[in-house]
Amino acid sequence: MPPRTKNVYAAGTLILCKHKDVFYEAKINDVKDAGGPDPIYVVHYQGWHKRYDEEIPHSKTDEMFRESTKENIVQAKVERDALTKKKRKSRAEDDELRKSETGSRTTSPSDRAGSHPASIASVKGLGKAVKRKATEAGHSKEPKQLEMEMMLPKPLRHILVDDNDLVARHNLAKLPARHSVRDIVNDYTKSLGLSEENTRVDEVVVEYDNGTTTDTSLTSLVCSASGLVDYFDVLFAYQLLYKQERLQLQRIIDEQKASTEGPTSKRRRKEPVSTSSEVTEDEFKPSTVYGLPHLLRLLTRMPTLFKLSNWNDHLIKMMSNTIHDFVVFLNKNHTKYHNGATDYEEASAEYIKQHNQLS
Repeated sequence: MPPRTKNVYAAGTLILCKHKDVFYEAKINDVKDAGGPDPIYVVHYQGWHKRYDEEIPHSKTDEMFRESTKENIVQAKVERDALTKKKRKSRAEDDELRKSETGSRTTSPSDRAGSHPASIASVKGLGKAVKRKATEAGHSKEPKQLEMEMMLPKPLRHILVDDNDLVARHNLAKLPARHSVRDIVNDYTKSLGLSEENTRVDEVVVEYDNGTTTDTSLTSLVCSASGLVDYFDVLFAYQLLYKQERLQLQRIIDEQKASTEGPTSKRRRKEPVSTSSEVTEDEFKPSTVYGLPHLLRLLTRMPTLFKLSNWNDHLIKMMSNTIHDFVVFLNKNHTKYHNGATDYEEASAEYIKQHNQLS
């Protein structure tokens, strides 16, 4: 029988725990296998959402834990600030390097999606819906000082790269997706644990990819996540489709309309989607049909979309906080929502032929 570990931390102990090379105030919420050779500590970072909880084996505590003293807390803050400043400097240098490279530009799969880059306010057909939302959001006419940064974790970037490659080789997403955009966002909002008891919780911590953190409210996360679904539906046909997928979208809309209007209307259009009014009608919402890859295309475009909007800094910060927290959720759960090439099917010869005729 393996020996029992000595000096095991008790549940409820306050500590400093290392997360991404720096230490944060934390609490041991539970101890698993306390009598075993290497107990596991369930660590909760103070003020953070429980999705950031980590399990740390006792054998790693010399490296991962510090005693929770006033001196150590101050030292940890100094180290976090220094790391944040270093990352910001490195990112600025990378940006300058990219700008200096002639004939090159940074792209993402969504940049090559056959979309039409144009001002959100000037895209034909968005009309009253977008204007109404902008008005209700309390937009400001003054120049924005706040900009959003977006860098997806490697697993999510790999999904986008593979998605681009599969579509380029005449594969199409199987639709409806096993988990639609609306389903994914609903799962995210449920994971926040918002209830009548905690609707007045003042702050939760959101961690950004550059190591910085910010405070926001659960209510704003839920509301902004719902806004992402609206954004997805409104911008889908213009910003989030590869040209090879437009015929697939048109067929879905035609089939849905035919099933709604009855047998007399079962005819297929001969041209791809060209106006927003065809896509945003009440009978069809892309967020109920498309899944994670198309959602990631939206997330990578959000910084550009914010620049083109007339939202004020407060709204941009609120949405930015939500997107970064949402990305953490997606990174932890992407295997549930996406299963690689098995979520695609090869386009038929008839589909490719009709697509080529329309191109």
